[in-house]
Amino acid sequence: MSISLPSALLSPAPIFRFEAFSFSFAIRGSAELPTATTAEIAAHGHVLTPGRYVGAEEIEEDGEPFEEKMPRLIAELNSQFVESAKLELAIKANLKGLGYEI
Repeated sequence: MSISLPSALLSPAPIFRFEAFSFSFAIRGSAELPTATTAEIAAHGHVLTPGRYVGAEEIEEDGEPFEEKMPRLIAELNSQFVESAKLELAIKANLKGLGYEI
């Protein structure tokens, strides 16, 4: 027994279908069709997240030490929060000018 949903219902998510005691999914743009047995699915607590069955792509290290990277990222995040607050005020002012006050 095979159940397939129209891809438009799942777009752009992976396409899932259940086939007689195995779980198969196709990742868009991939010719591979990994499968997992019901025993493997049970071993993962019946979680059907595809990454549990196909693995994850290797991520290349950037070489920046964590002790330097984290403070830099926090500073960048803080500056983005400041910019976000400015934009929020500008949007609220524009809406108020149009007669909509938040």
